Amino acid sequence: MIAGEASGDQLGGWLMEALNHLSPDLEFAGIGGRNMEAQGLRSFFPMQDISLMGFAEIIPHVFKLRNRIKKTIEHIEKYKPNVVVTIDSPGFTFRIVKALKERGIISPKFVHYVAPTVWAYKPERAEKTAKLFDALMVLLPFEPPYFEAHKLHTSFTGHPIAWWWREKGDGSACRARNGIAESA
Repeated sequence: MIAGEASGDQLGGWLMEALNHLSPDLEFAGIGGRNMEAQGLRSFFPMQDISLMGFAEIIPHVFKLRNRIKKTIEHIEKYKPNVVVTIDSPGFTFRIVKALKERGIISPKFVHYVAPTVWAYKPERAEKTAKLFDALMVLLPFEPPYFEAHKLHTSFTGHPIAWWWREKGDGSACRARNGIAESA
């Protein structure tokens, strides 16, 4: 499993928690932060090494990022996982999957979690994503058709934050505090 920033680590942690409930014997290795590590991930290196955004922030770290991509590819080739799940961070994760496929590594299934926003801009990303991955998990219900049009198996998972708020929230108390009437 590979996450490159805090939001991906949170999503990855929730995904790993669900997978651990289904099959407690799973082993997780890759890149993640404290949420994924709490669910059993052995991280190849600190996620903060790749948690960079924007051109100006990336430029001073370009050699380190290239090294981290290389090391991640080496780890995947060495450990030969059954599935590689990449979470968001397409600038990093797509490069890894593309390099593995260019090397002829097709054995693990490649699954991406969190679709690129092809519906908002850059619709060509749907075809690029379909060429790289065997499956895609999306957060929004209207996203699957964009990728299924390119024959990529796509599953709507829902956004975990909606479930988190549902479990943690108190709608009645919130409405009372803010003077909002109960809905009919």
